[in-house]
Amino acid sequence: KVKDPLTLVSYALNSQAALREANLQATTTQLPRHSSVWSLPPAPHFKVNFDAYISTVHQIVGIGVVIHSCDGQFIAGLSKKLRILSSAELAEALAAREAVSLAKILMIPSFILEEDAFSVIKHISSSDEILSKLGTVLEDIRITLSNKHLVDVV
Repeated sequence: KVKDPLTLVSYALNSQAALREANLQATTTQLPRHSSVWSLPPAPHFKVNFDAYISTVHQIVGIGVVIHSCDGQFIAGLSKKLRILSSAELAEALAAREAVSLAKILMIPSFILEEDAFSVIKHISSSDEILSKLGTVLEDIRITLSNKHLVDVV
């Protein structure tokens, strides 16, 4: 029990500094990833890569999408910042939805959807129903893909 007001103020300032430092060190949340080397998609297909980043301190989700042709030509890219606080899995699913939407807008006839977070890829490939915001985003992806020629999801 602290009786001296100056000791209490000192303790509060030290605690605040420790909290600020902890927040700066833990600004990102990521899903488990596997390391892989990017490779060209087989002809005549395209490859659509996507990823997401979360800053918990700034409550921002960053999304990136890149599309390449079978000969490695850059076709299109997209990046977005969303001011939301979400789980890493939901952020990756939002990035996947942007990737699939971009491929649809560009009328990419057949493509490989590639990302390095296993759980999102697994969910997209599955027909399991998930009753949450994540499930809604996954259903959007599946509907968009239903009339596209998706070669593979890796």
